[in-house]
Amino acid sequence: MREGNGVAKAVARSLCPPVLWNLGRSVKTHLQPTPPSAPHRTFHGPYASWQEAVARSDGWDADVITARSLEAALKVRDGEIEWEQDTIPSRKIQYSPAILAMLAIAVQRRRDDLCVIDFGGNLATNYYQNRKILAQLAPTRVRWSIVERPVFAALGNEHFARDGLAFHSSLRDALRAAGRTPDAILFSGSLQCLADPLATLDEVVASGVGVLAFDRLIVSPADEHRVYVQSPDPDYYYPATYPTWCFGKQRFVDHLEANGYRLVEDFTLTPEREFDHCGMVFVRAGGAT
Repeated sequence: MREGNGVAKAVARSLCPPVLWNLGRSVKTHLQPTPPSAPHRTFHGPYASWQEAVARSDGWDADVITARSLEAALKVRDGEIEWEQDTIPSRKIQYSPAILAMLAIAVQRRRDDLCVIDFGGNLATNYYQNRKILAQLAPTRVRWSIVERPVFAALGNEHFARDGLAFHSSLRDALRAAGRTPDAILFSGSLQCLADPLATLDEVVASGVGVLAFDRLIVSPADEHRVYVQSPDPDYYYPATYPTWCFGKQRFVDHLEANGYRLVEDFTLTPEREFDHCGMVFVRAGGAT
């Protein structure tokens, strides 16, 4: 954990405008991943295809996931709890070094109007996680657009949308609403939940976005990408199972580098572990750093 904290600070010092670094010194940052003592999530498989994993799981549309996500997010919005992630409330915000580095690089490039697309951002989990930092970026205008499944996009626009925070049911809609190339696109625990994640990455690459960040990406040292069914502890999270990809890490990096992106930093603390939750930040090759 100490090593990861040092990496995050080094990246922040080299990339952050003073306002972000000064704020970072005053906020106690709890780095991810979750400590080993936390309830584990079991992976079953691998399966031959995404369709087979879907058939053997409840899926992400399980009613219990939607209900608990809304309940937890409303408590954050109303100030009853400080923060939540995966429906679990927290008294302290656990900052992600990958997301902080993404913001640092993006705001260094664009000081007047920061446009972030948060793919799979639930009901503004990442927005609320970083709201204190975003508030310190003034006079920079911050637009945070969340792409979610239609049911979550509808709930988001009904209960959480505000000036600068909007919800969309597709990446295409979010890109259209942005009106220009976004400064950063974030995937936090979401890319592995897609049936065809590489097709979505190709769509992101085609947008020309300058900064691409991944947080809580499930990876392994294996050479190939594999499909599993994930089963979280039902007593801690919720009684549901869902399909997920576990990406071969180097193959994943190679795919983005072949498409014109350069890896700035890898925040993985245990790179040789199977089912590791990884954070990485990429910039478009040839862009300023």
